[in-house]
Amino acid sequence: MTVSPPLLNPFPGLRPFEVGETHLFFGRDGQSSEIVARLERRRFVAVVGTSGSGKSSLVRAGLLPMIEGGFMASAGSFWRFAVMRPGNNAIRSLASALAVAAAPSGVSCASGARAPLIEAVLRRSGLGLIDVFKQSGPAPNENLLVVVDQFEELFRFSQLGHVGDPADDSAAFVNLLLEAARSREQRIYIVLTMRSDFLGDCARFRDLPEMLNDAQYLIPRLTRDQHRATIEGPAAVSGATIAPRLTQRLLNDAGDDPDLLPILQHALMRTWDAWNVAGAWERPIDLEHYLGIGGMAQALSLHAEQAYGELAATPDAQAVAQSLFRSLCERGADYRETRRPTSLSDLIKVAGTDAATMTLVIDAFRREGRTFIMPGWPAKLEPDTVIDISHESLIRQWHTLREWVRSEARSEAFYQRLRQTAQLWPQNAALWRNPDLDRALLWEREERPSPAWALRYGTREEFTRAIEFLRASEAAWREEIERIAESDRAATERELAMRTQREREARLQAEVRELQSRKRLLQAVVVLVPALIAGLGWALYNRSDAIMQSEIALAQAQRAQRAADLARAETLKAQQARERSEQLLERLTNSNRLKQAFLTGDIATIQRIAAGTKPDPALHFATSRTALNWKTRDNKSVYRWDLFPTPESLKGPLESASQISYYMNHPTFNVKLLSAGAGSGFRASYNGWGCLSIVYVLIEYNDTYTPPRLTQFDQCDAIQ
Repeated sequence: MTVSPPLLNPFPGLRPFEVGETHLFFGRDGQSSEIVARLERRRFVAVVGTSGSGKSSLVRAGLLPMIEGGFMASAGSFWRFAVMRPGNNAIRSLASALAVAAAPSGVSCASGARAPLIEAVLRRSGLGLIDVFKQSGPAPNENLLVVVDQFEELFRFSQLGHVGDPADDSAAFVNLLLEAARSREQRIYIVLTMRSDFLGDCARFRDLPEMLNDAQYLIPRLTRDQHRATIEGPAAVSGATIAPRLTQRLLNDAGDDPDLLPILQHALMRTWDAWNVAGAWERPIDLEHYLGIGGMAQALSLHAEQAYGELAATPDAQAVAQSLFRSLCERGADYRETRRPTSLSDLIKVAGTDAATMTLVIDAFRREGRTFIMPGWPAKLEPDTVIDISHESLIRQWHTLREWVRSEARSEAFYQRLRQTAQLWPQNAALWRNPDLDRALLWEREERPSPAWALRYGTREEFTRAIEFLRASEAAWREEIERIAESDRAATERELAMRTQREREARLQAEVRELQSRKRLLQAVVVLVPALIAGLGWALYNRSDAIMQSEIALAQAQRAQRAADLARAETLKAQQARERSEQLLERLTNSNRLKQAFLTGDIATIQRIAAGTKPDPALHFATSRTALNWKTRDNKSVYRWDLFPTPESLKGPLESASQISYYMNHPTFNVKLLSAGAGSGFRASYNGWGCLSIVYVLIEYNDTYTPPRLTQFDQCDAIQ
């Protein structure tokens, strides 16, 4: 027997049930009737509950079909419905809903053309909603039901780009609703849906708390049997059965937490799809299908990650997706995570992309079988289409999105601090310095803020002022760094000059002491020679042997002559030593000038001296590169470069070297000095994305009297 495939998936996922899905809406029996009774009595009902408790579904798929079916006997069955969400501009959203629901009789112009006219009437007075319905020409027994879904948006969104005080505009919107509900002249009914954690915020509007006290419906928590009906009922309507053990597992996983209702619906939608793909339609939906999609704990996150992963094949699509969700979600000052519906045109501006790419990304999260984003598939997206995530539970369940929301909150907090400081500058705030400036520049590089993004948190002028303040802080800090560097260079030059002067004076004093010692020796010789001659003469005078005395005197005279010759030779040596000292001092002075040029970054002096010094053929240097596996923003591969002399040079001309300095001038670094000692094998390293055709090398020796040696080599030719 061939089993025909079942009907379409009956589970809506994260989105609420719609009016046309009443046959799939189970588990709320009797609750819609209670709301109808309260609405009939007060003409105003606020359906309140926690996030994910099913408020929107109860109103759309439960309340509206009952009212349209005539279950409010006193009002009849002739109704116009205006379903709206406040969004960024509540009165404008109301006007758009009324343009469709309360169009004047006989007027054929499009609702988009009627909306501005209706908005003007709404803003004219507190009776604007009554006037709009009156001007629409309702039938004698016709009623208007205004459904304000997600009423808490009134507290969360500022009316960007709208003239006037947002608080006053919100109060005017609330007053329109209250006046319409109190009117007995026109048959207007108001229904609100609102998260219970925003109930206290209603106290900021006059008369709204009093109205809520009499007309509030707190949506009850589902019992276990009602939960069972939400699981098994839609499946049975669509021609499938669910295994009892799977039902029990779903009930246990859902527990009593009302926040898990949309998560349960999403898990059921995914489980149905897994069962349908398997093709064994004669078998019930069972645990194997449920566990295959990750269960309630992981189904939503895995499904969203799957959609996000598919975008990797399209360049920049994942970055656009991150920008999209960061724009659609926000975390308030009270750390409540909420939705932030935004128009498609604004999303495109914030992401800095085009309409085709943004539409492709949105469609990846709302195509058939995915209900992460509204409007659902296959609704056409126009520039003014309001895009929204289906439910706040997506933020809490999708781990990646939760981190994006946190990142956006941190970025917003930093921008608010920057914006506020910029507004006080220069009268009441100073320019930023480190570490604040470093954090600000890092934030700017990573977040790449734009005027369109900043409109979420202020005005375009405030953003311009903030960036101007940041650029001024950066320029001032660079000037300060340059002043400090210049001061350090001047101090280094003075210290080098003083050290050179001290060394020169010490050498000169040593030479003077040596010359004085030689002078004293010569003076002693001059004194001793006459005394010796006198003694010899006295001996000759007293000796009887004249010939012997003559020989002795001659010998003494010869010795005196030799001593005089020796004195003259020593004087000549001293003069030559002094000349060599002066020459050595001059060579050392020139060498110090070269070393100073290396230390202070005087590239002009280095190039001038190197121009007269050809590369030393006796010296050979090598270089190696190691890939670092990361790239620059313009997609250049970055390497680690090592510079070092070859072993032959180390055994030869560099055997007595003490330090080698490598000096490079290249746009990659501007200028860079690397020094290496004998302990490292004279090896130096740097990171970059290209080799250098010229590297200047300064070699210093262990013997301080040996002048440094300057050479150069081509790193590109030396790559090993």
